[in-house]
Amino acid sequence: SERLEGLTVALLERKRKKREQDAELLAHYYRVLNDRPEELARYDAALAAAFTRVIADGVQAGEFAIADVNKAVRVIRHAIGVFFDPEYE
Repeated sequence: SERLEGLTVALLERKRKKREQDAELLAHYYRVLNDRPEELARYDAALAAAFTRVIADGVQAGEFAIADVNKAVRVIRHAIGVFFDPEYE
């Protein structure tokens, strides 16, 4: 779906811009998330919810033939997760 691609590209682009604008601030942000797991969990839940909505809408519209939306969300997040890992360069 265009929405799924758009969401993924927007997230990756946002991280790229943050890294280019202030890599030190981005590194500090990751340290804060590491020290505050509840914030990381909140961000993770929001991200999962966004992907779930887009994929569920795609299933309902007939764009995707997916029996388990939550499993699809996990697969997609696992596939793009490396790009969000602060250790990934």
